[in-house]
Amino acid sequence: REAVKISLPYVYPVFRNNVDVPVINQIDYPEPFFPPGTNNACGPVALYAAMQALGVNVDYGRLRDWAVASGFTYYGISKGGMVGTAAAVNQELGSPLTIEHGERFSTQDLIKQIRTGGVAIVLVQVRKTGGHWSLTPDPAIGHFLIVDSINMRRKTVQFAGSTLGMEQVSLQDFIQSWSGRRDTANPGGQTWQSFLKTEPARNWALIIRRR
Repeated sequence: REAVKISLPYVYPVFRNNVDVPVINQIDYPEPFFPPGTNNACGPVALYAAMQALGVNVDYGRLRDWAVASGFTYYGISKGGMVGTAAAVNQELGSPLTIEHGERFSTQDLIKQIRTGGVAIVLVQVRKTGGHWSLTPDPAIGHFLIVDSINMRRKTVQFAGSTLGMEQVSLQDFIQSWSGRRDTANPGGQTWQSFLKTEPARNWALIIRRR
């Protein structure tokens, strides 16, 4: 008998964290140095959400004090300030965490970190139009949040931390905003799998995990 070849459809995976990362509204954490009507606490709030997800018992007020010592002010906090805050809190608590950071991450790297229990904080560009926040590849307002899961079937990214109402966005919008390039994440004739294999690893992320 002639062999019958059966081709099964490719099942796109969903990459999600095995820790429960909360969504926290940064508006609940005002500061006396914020100009009226503003709140730039996304960085410390993202770190606080990451610590909670990893089971680290830290008071937000204490984390906030370390953030101020690391440069947290009316305009927010820098990437270096985020790393400094995470390192200071970790040391104070007896180093229960490992911290990895740098401008050398791709989407595939994030997927690997998320699959293995890391909490990934990224910096994206956002803008507010008609009362709603959205991602943009153009220089706008920097916003720290957590990539909680990546769904390759739906091509979506789920956020945690202070999401500004952007709990779920398209994979293309995320990569363009994260990289700051409109010509990124536009596979054209490529499949997404092929694109992600060749995506440059040059984006910033802060990865925190339990030892």
